Amino acid sequence: MTATINPISEAAKAVVRRNTEEVQGGGNFELFEELFADDFLDHTPQPGGTPDKAGARALYKALRAPTGRKIHFDTVDVMRVQNGRITEHWGVAHLYSLMQQLGALPA
Repeated sequence: MTATINPISEAAKAVVRRNTEEVQGGGNFELFEELFADDFLDHTPQPGGTPDKAGARALYKALRAPTGRKIHFDTVDVMRVQNGRITEHWGVAHLYSLMQQLGALPA
């Protein structure tokens, strides 16, 4: 049996990968504007956040701003990509670990 590669699926993976590496990891917010659809909907926004593109942008900026130290936390994100742009998100993150790394909670 020969496996076939779905070019649409591969293109969607590339969009999500660019978001993870270049926007979240590298702080390229010009690329954020290109990758996220204007009508983006976050089905699981963080407490105090909004479920739209502005809320996602604010979260990414906050995660890049806390202490200047590298952080690591586990997360599971599901993103819908349509026409080369991220249109929806569902996710779960281990924020307790993040808060410990930032010193906001005891280890």
